[in-house]
Amino acid sequence: MTPLRLAPLLGAALATLLIVVASQAYPGGYDWLNQSISSLFQPTAENGEVNSARWLASAGVILFCASMAVIFALVAQRAPSRAHFKATQIAGIGSMVYAALVTTPMHDALVLVALAFFLVAMLAILHGLFLERRLRSLAFGALTLALVLANASMYCGELSGGFLPVVQKVSVCMWVPWLFVLAYSEKATSA
Repeated sequence: MTPLRLAPLLGAALATLLIVVASQAYPGGYDWLNQSISSLFQPTAENGEVNSARWLASAGVILFCASMAVIFALVAQRAPSRAHFKATQIAGIGSMVYAALVTTPMHDALVLVALAFFLVAMLAILHGLFLERRLRSLAFGALTLALVLANASMYCGELSGGFLPVVQKVSVCMWVPWLFVLAYSEKATSA
């Protein structure tokens, strides 16, 4: 594997480290089970103190999104048709551009725009997997999409019952490795 192909993996790992460090530096302590990631890049912590860790968290989110944009581009290269390629590439990279901007005051609107682009990319990927009969990848991808949609429903409908922060993190911990497997696996396998 070339160093360029390893860059997204290293970028995502470094982004995760930055977010973990930001959570440790978060004034008053960051609660992984009860606070969403977006708490980390707010100007003021929940305890009212200035959030000096927000720059680390913002850098982590931006690096994560840049890494995942490259992964979407790699996944798109394995698409079964030009339409799947373009939908995955444009929507996937677009979703990460808008997701990177959620660290700004326009958080709520950008989350929805990023979600719309993400859904298009995911549906294109899932349809491509269906056409290729990569059923295990398709099933796991459908499960990750269901979690993303549950997360979005909780966020938009304010129906979380306190579970939104956990569902948010679990969904990310599922779709990210899934996309990495798709990007780095052989096209003919059913990863």
